[in-house]
Amino acid sequence: MSQAYTSQLNDEATAWVVKLRSPAASDATQRRFSRWLNQSKAHEAAFDAALQDWQVAGALAYSAQTQATLRQFQPASSSSDVGAFSWFRWQAVAVASALLVVVFGALQLDLAPAPGASEHYATTIGEQREIALNDGSSVKLNTNSRIRIEYRDDLRLLTLDQGEAFFKVASNRQRPFVVDTHKGTVTAVGTAFSVNRQEDSIDVTVVEGIVSVKEHQTQPEIKAEHKLVKADQKLQINQRGLSQVIATNASSALAWRNQLLVLENKPLTEAIDQLNRYLHTPVDASDPSLRSLRVSGTFSLQSPESTLDGLVTSFNLSRDDSGLSPRLYLPAE
Repeated sequence: MSQAYTSQLNDEATAWVVKLRSPAASDATQRRFSRWLNQSKAHEAAFDAALQDWQVAGALAYSAQTQATLRQFQPASSSSDVGAFSWFRWQAVAVASALLVVVFGALQLDLAPAPGASEHYATTIGEQREIALNDGSSVKLNTNSRIRIEYRDDLRLLTLDQGEAFFKVASNRQRPFVVDTHKGTVTAVGTAFSVNRQEDSIDVTVVEGIVSVKEHQTQPEIKAEHKLVKADQKLQINQRGLSQVIATNASSALAWRNQLLVLENKPLTEAIDQLNRYLHTPVDASDPSLRSLRVSGTFSLQSPESTLDGLVTSFNLSRDDSGLSPRLYLPAE
């Protein structure tokens, strides 16, 4: 790939970041962007890098002040989108001084809550809850989950303290929608995705649109890793950082929204671990005799105890209730 082509691709990517953050961006703009992005891996990489460069400034949410500053340097006319690409890099330098204080402030604060009240929501074990937000977005909390919601002038900040939530985001390019967790952040403009917070990791699954996932980096000298996740894709942030982005059936993975658990050739131990999230008395499925068993099917979460009983019966398992937690095992023949 020639240096000139790479430079042009980077200019185009930077232009798309700015265009998509503009309040004037239409559905047609989104479709043109999707066609541009899907042309090659190089296009994805260029946009990923451009978005990462703008990530901190993204907290500005393309504010009115920033737009006014950019307009001072924008050419009076342009024959096409491509013709406008060349000035984006130069204008970024021209407005750097206008952004510098805010960017460094954001780096220091790193999403620290601004003064003001936040809304708190929670579910108990086995409970699900739908929350309508005042910006037109919605959140569905899964079992045993907690979330804090804070509205800022330039940001919609949701902190998932525990559990799992599905987010359907109302498009507002001036106020990015950011979900913060102990492992990293997920940023969207208008899309639908889920975040499942576990003890030492989080899973991000996208149903519609594109989200930007960025790990929390505790070592200032190391640049935080950042990836894009598109519809029917998922990734995990764990102790090693960001995993590879992989394809997934988002509808099946998020069937819990309809109080269903969909399993496709999963280890029985994993199935029971998932079911335990909905049980007031979790069961121990760590017995070595269960390791070779696998399960497929669609199971109801409305009565997780009945679903567990069905699995026990189907696999001819035995249950020992003498300990602190019921223990499942496969009896010796």
